[in-house]
Amino acid sequence: MQKKTRDSEATKAKIIHTSMMLFSTNGYDATTADEISKACGVNKAMIFYYYKNKVGLYGAVLSQALESIHDEVISKDKEYLHPLEDLEIFIKSNRYSDLDASVFLSEIAK
Repeated sequence: MQKKTRDSEATKAKIIHTSMMLFSTNGYDATTADEISKACGVNKAMIFYYYKNKVGLYGAVLSQALESIHDEVISKDKEYLHPLEDLEIFIKSNRYSDLDASVFLSEIAK
């Protein structure tokens, strides 16, 4: 029988995406590692292997959200010559992921 191999980057991406959805919907305190592991179809030990604990996972989720928003700001910055107008256009366009924004904004609101 051939041993099943796992793509670690794909697994981590699935964990981050699922966690982002659950954290943004339920909040950090109400979201459990068991719930995350069940929703993304991985063993809870796998989550802790990659992120050490729930705090580490949450940090990775926030980092991903901020990175996504940062990348959008940088790409927009290269397209325009007027920073104030560019920022206003970026905010009004809301082109970054709503999920990324909800995680980030819920953290700011605390």
